[in-house]
Amino acid sequence: MAKILIGWESGGGFGHVTRIRLAARELKARGHEPVLALRDVVEPAPLLDRESYPVLQGPCWSRPTPARFAAATFADILSVTGFADAGDLSALLRAWDGLFSVVRPDLVLAEYAPMMVLAARGKFPTVLFGSGFTVPPADLTLYPRLQPRVKVSMPEAEVLAVVQEAQKRRGGPVPQKLSEIFACERRFPCTFPELDPYRAVRREPLIPPLSDLPPPMKPPAKPRFFAYLAAEAHGLPRFISGLVKSGVPGGMFLRRPAKAFKDAMKKTNVTLYEDPQPMAEVLAGSSFVVHHGGAGTSEACLTSGRPQVLFPRHLEQSLTARSLRTAGVAITIGRDAAVETMAKEIREFAENKAALGRAAALSHEIAARGPRPGVAPIVDACEELLAQPRAAPVL
Repeated sequence: MAKILIGWESGGGFGHVTRIRLAARELKARGHEPVLALRDVVEPAPLLDRESYPVLQGPCWSRPTPARFAAATFADILSVTGFADAGDLSALLRAWDGLFSVVRPDLVLAEYAPMMVLAARGKFPTVLFGSGFTVPPADLTLYPRLQPRVKVSMPEAEVLAVVQEAQKRRGGPVPQKLSEIFACERRFPCTFPELDPYRAVRREPLIPPLSDLPPPMKPPAKPRFFAYLAAEAHGLPRFISGLVKSGVPGGMFLRRPAKAFKDAMKKTNVTLYEDPQPMAEVLAGSSFVVHHGGAGTSEACLTSGRPQVLFPRHLEQSLTARSLRTAGVAITIGRDAAVETMAKEIREFAENKAALGRAAALSHEIAARGPRPGVAPIVDACEELLAQPRAAPVL
């Protein structure tokens, strides 16, 4: 039996822990011992309450992102998540070294955990998995600009210099390119080609999303939405006002809502749910879905044939929104739009038969690609690496 340390240190939402839970369950079913080290052990706790493996608080960058920050490249993302200062990065790498010493894993499995991957480099066999955004190509000289109109926040050469200095301080392998951080023994970008923001430069194969996604579904006869949103999203009260004023009925799960909001929603035609709802059920009863553009929800909408109204919060979601708009199955609502404008756009989209038809056609196209293997290829790769002879790591 091998001990597998599974880490997550960047990003939010339930998608990261959902993928981690699938991997941990399969590892445990095959006789291994998964140990989870997570950036947040509180919000995803309901997903893990019935699991029988340790869940630890993992080292992660905890300072808030600067106000009005916008990323032009993946290097910009790293620069606001602990990679802007060699002292800060060294401290976090030492924290991962300390956790390695306590857990003493045989292998590291990383889901959007770049510092964990960097700390494990040269010590443990490492498998990286996640969305197309969180598993960027590892063979790039420079990361491409993902938002051409946005000014670079921190030049990639400067971020690389920080990484190199931090690695020199701890005596770790020093990368020559920033993308080498993600050059693990095995890599699994898990997404559909339609949603991969690096599809123009990626030279490695994708594997389909890991979750058991719903099949194509016939929509209800009348327009109805389901919304999955986060209460802390900037501009959300205005957006929800527009959603309510559209007059389209629906249901909503809002993460961490205030009591006043709950009371106000009782006076509308929108049902507010206290807990996350089974995705297949809400999709079957909805003609379109309203969300921020998270990977898991976007994937479920694609396979079920549901158009999407998107209110992105950060770069990954904005890129997903761009891809879905290109496919003709989504619209993005601008956070600065007037409430009446939001309501009008949502109302018109709810009646958009063309978008519903394109979403249905794409869902059948995805279904025709064949069965999805789930998490098995990732766990197979872990076992293949574990079977290889390797010297004991120096901890």
